[in-house]
Formats: sequence, C-alpha cells, structure tokens
Amino acid sequence: MNIIRFLMLALAGIYCSLIFANDKTTKITPAEDGKIIFSIPAGSKDDLSFKLSAKLLNEISKKTGEEIELTILPPDKAKLMLEAGRIDAEIARIKEYANPSDGLIMANEPVATIPFYAYSTNKEIDATNIDGLKKLRVVSVKGQVYSNVLFKDHILFHVDSVKSGLLHLYQDKADIFVTDGLTAHRISQAIHTNELGIYRLEPPIAVTNVYTFFNSKHSEFAKKYEKALIEIKNEGIYNKIYKTLVINKP
Repeated sequence: MNIIRFLMLALAGIYCSLIFANDKTTKITPAEDGKIIFSIPAGSKDDLSFKLSAKLLNEISKKTGEEIELTILPPDKAKLMLEAGRIDAEIARIKEYANPSDGLIMANEPVATIPFYAYSTNKEIDATNIDGLKKLRVVSVKGQVYSNVLFKDHILFHVDSVKSGLLHLYQDKADIFVTDGLTAHRISQAIHTNELGIYRLEPPIAVTNVYTFFNSKHSEFAKKYEKALIEIKNEGIYNKIYKTLVINKP
C-alpha cells in the first residue's frame, strides 16, 4: 500500500472516529471572527486523525489565504450545526451524506478513500455479498452514515462505541460488526480479536471516497479549497504530511 493511500486511510478515520467527543465548541457564525470552521469527530487533539487533518488544513489555508480552524464535534451535532451555519464545513463525509434539500456543497475532489471491514465470530461469512447478509444482524457505531446506506435493507442497529460493537459479537447479540479501515487498524493494534473468537473478514466489504461538505454560503471557498487540495496532492505535500506524522514521528 503506497503512502498516499495510507494517508487517505488515516484521514478516513475522521468520518467514523471510534470515540465520540464532548461538544466544547463556542463557535456561532463564521462572520464573527473571519475564520473558516471545519469539524471532525476525533476523540481529542492528540488523535492521529485530528493531527493529520490540522496539517492538511494548514496547507490549504496557505494556498487559499483564508484562516481555518479545526474543532471537534460528534457527527450528528456537526451536521445540524453545518446546516445552521454555525460551522462552515465537515472535512470528510460520504457522498450520500447530504440530501439535495440540505443545500450543502460538496468539494468534488475526495479528501480520503475508506475501506470498510466486517468483523464476525463466523469466519465463513462472505461479507462482500451484501445481499446475502440480509438475514444477519449487523451492528455499527452510531453516526457512521455509510453503514446506513450499505445496509439500508438489512437488520441494522447502532451502538455508541467500537468496544460495544465487538461486545455484541462476543455475546452473540449481532452477527457482523462493520467499521472503517482506520478503526479496523486501531482494533488490530489494541486487541487480539482472534483470541476472543472474533475475526476481521477479508477483503473489505466496500471501498468508498469521502468528501468535504460546506455550508451553502461557501460556494466560492469550496472551489478554492478543492483547487488547493488537488495542488497539495500533486505537489507531494499530502505524502509529506503522512511521512512526518506517521513514519517519522517527532
């Protein structure tokens, strides 16, 4: 897996963070301080997803000439605040995230690419056959929009954390737990799930791009953001951010 794909995977954790943060933002409207406010559902500013996003937005700020601030919000809260104009953008969501009636603007250049994985106590399940899973009980972390899209015709319910999702498998309350690639990587680093009789099914059940969404009043900045993001990728800055924070940790 090349570096740019690793970085995009790491940034993908923004979309479905395994921890839901407390709402400590005091932001009301962007006009108050002239900053463009982006949200991310990280657990804290020490999370890799927050650090990567902050570095990326810092580079975008340099190219656009706009002051950008990154704040932590739970996904459901962030959506309401974005629609109300109390924040200006969510940095990474799937294309299906916004309804036309919401009036949100999507930057067409993906900010990350996410593989989604399924965990189960049954290693024989073919998780890539989505239609074949309709009789199974599927669980995902609350706020993970893609699960609602992928399993809209399935027996799907939500939990508050990754720990709870895995516990549902262990206690036979669910057949499959679905999560994003970065969270799956964190799980493998923190927990020996095989010893619990819980297995990550290969290959990923799906791979999708995630995009940045803006409040409707930011149509011009959305264009500037997308142009800057493409330049950052083409100039190798995107790769450099990953090398600095992940490979050559300070």
